[in-house]
Amino acid sequence: MFSKLYKKFTFTNAYTLAEMSIVMLIISLLAVGITLGNRFYEQAKIQRVARDLITYRAAVINFKNKYAALPGDMSNASDIISGCTATCNGDGNERIDTDNETFRVWQQLSLAGFITKEYIGTNTNDILPKSTIDGGYFAVRTANISGLTKTFVEFGGMSSQTRGYADVSIIDPTNALFIDTKLDDGVADQGLVLGLTGLAPGTFAALPANSCSNSALSNADHYNTSNNGQIVCKMIYIIE
Repeated sequence: MFSKLYKKFTFTNAYTLAEMSIVMLIISLLAVGITLGNRFYEQAKIQRVARDLITYRAAVINFKNKYAALPGDMSNASDIISGCTATCNGDGNERIDTDNETFRVWQQLSLAGFITKEYIGTNTNDILPKSTIDGGYFAVRTANISGLTKTFVEFGGMSSQTRGYADVSIIDPTNALFIDTKLDDGVADQGLVLGLTGLAPGTFAALPANSCSNSALSNADHYNTSNNGQIVCKMIYIIE
């Protein structure tokens, strides 16, 4: 009797080897699908960053073409742009180089209709446009780049709410190279798009200068691929 019950349970209710194989195959396919889906999702976010860099650079260029001044730096914006008060003005030195101006960039651009989101030009509420990468922002400012004064769109994390900088590392060298190749020449230290070492996320401490890129590297793109997977890069897109 017990032998018959054992046989019935074993051969009637247990999974066969073929059934187990099918189950394992389905689980494997689901795991691969989830992995690929996550990879495509992350890649889509990087592609959106590239598009946003183009959008904000074009907005600054179009603003200057219309008003013969850089947004944020424009000293008579209150006289020309509807909704701009005296506090909206910059100093007119043809650079976006004060903390106030790095906020006013976005206020003047929005009030002039070159971007859709509204910014009030102070360090409260939304300070800078956010990216699809968590913790990522876009800034526009003027600074010294490789010995030359340049105005640029900057993509990175934000180190302080007292100024509109995106100076913190936000991506690794592989994703930096992707953006550079999509928008420019794919070389970290040449052209209009540059991959630079930003501040350390969280601590905002200085990272080793060549963490993101190094012109002495043998690879043609000069991105430091030994640091792939490490968040050591910010990006800039030079305007002028």
